[in-house]
Amino acid sequence: MKELDLQLFDDEPAEETEEETTGHSVTVYKDGNITTATADKTENVAAEETVTLTITPATGKVLDAITVLAGGVTVNAQQKFEMPDADVVIYVTGRADMSKKYIVTEPCTICINDAKTELVKNVTVNLTKTGGIWGVTVDGTTIESNDVVMDLIASGVLKKIEE
Repeated sequence: MKELDLQLFDDEPAEETEEETTGHSVTVYKDGNITTATADKTENVAAEETVTLTITPATGKVLDAITVLAGGVTVNAQQKFEMPDADVVIYVTGRADMSKKYIVTEPCTICINDAKTELVKNVTVNLTKTGGIWGVTVDGTTIESNDVVMDLIASGVLKKIEE
């Protein structure tokens, strides 16, 4: 006959508990002009922690906008924000890199608000974007108008210089 060695315990088994979450999540979406858009912290992020975004535009593209869809944060120039006591959702978009130099292929005169600017053939100009408005800088003068700049490119008056 076999002997059994039984031990009795007075303690009750420990209750199984779910892991308690103390923070919130960060979700980053991107459009097709962005290769990489990630946050260094994505789960269980505590309020007041600093979160850093890493954004890499696709070849020939530049970062256009970082839009906060949820969480009400402000992303600074270093692509960082302070985590609120809420989930954060961010959408990152890119656009074509138009900041390169362009050359004037044919002379023309641009008139905006009674100001005239001459574009001389074979002169190199720079395109800029300030506050969402495109501008072309000629001889130190910047003409700011999305419509004018896009028309100059579409009509072939400005041609991108490949570097």
